[in-house]
Amino acid sequence: MTMKKRIAIAAVLCMAIIAAAGVFTACGEKQAFVPPHYDYYSFTYDESLGGLVLDVTHSGLLPDGALSLPASSYYYDGEEAHDEPKDVVAIADGAFDGCGRITSVTLPSAYKHIGAEAFKGSGITELVLNNDNVTIADRAFFDCVKLEKVSGGKVSAVGSEAFFGCVYLRAFDSDTSGATIAEGAFDHTKTDIS
Repeated sequence: MTMKKRIAIAAVLCMAIIAAAGVFTACGEKQAFVPPHYDYYSFTYDESLGGLVLDVTHSGLLPDGALSLPASSYYYDGEEAHDEPKDVVAIADGAFDGCGRITSVTLPSAYKHIGAEAFKGSGITELVLNNDNVTIADRAFFDCVKLEKVSGGKVSAVGSEAFFGCVYLRAFDSDTSGATIAEGAFDHTKTDIS
């Protein structure tokens, strides 16, 4: 086999590997050949938060429509599987970034933190909080152009540009009294929060 043929075969193989990797998107979506037992979420324990942080596993279909996120879970820390469930208290940075198929999200009462860019550019239309001390990190809902309503719970802090570009956000019915609201958190929305 000539050197040119070897280089051509190697190039084709590289393109096939790159194409296969391109099947996955940032929010964990892929083609429909996911086994039925697939678990959509992964969890890591965060000692400073005192509970589990939810992320998308990046290896299967993300649920459609309205999400009721889990309140607790078992988890694996890389060394051992823990058979004692712990409360899920946070959503990881970038967890649902760009996930256009979700429509609404309801957070159980233990959730107290929404990470940076957690839902950035997603299809979310409504968020329901159930905790009395929720922090929303920088750009958590940046450019969620379909988001119309946030309700429930009490928000203690809203990060920079957290809701920037949520052009249809009119109803922010969560309690923000005493909250720290960063500059630009609600720019380009239809709310009167500043």
